[in-house]
Amino acid sequence: MKTKSIEQLEKDYWKEPSEFPTDMVKKCYQYRKINITDLTDEQIRLLFSQQIGTEYLIGVALEKLERNILTEGDFY
Repeated sequence: MKTKSIEQLEKDYWKEPSEFPTDMVKKCYQYRKINITDLTDEQIRLLFSQQIGTEYLIGVALEKLERNILTEGDFY
């Protein structure tokens, strides 16, 4: 499961728009295509904040926190 992307796990393939309305939408679109194990802490944080793929990311996020409780992503 971790070697697949959120897009593959959900079997929900978003069509690429000709233009993204915001940078955040573009990032979410791109991050959904990355294998879960390859996502950075920041990418996971952003996907959680947008409630994208949370059921697949929760295990990875908890593992990261068990290794380093002070793990953090960027936050503005």
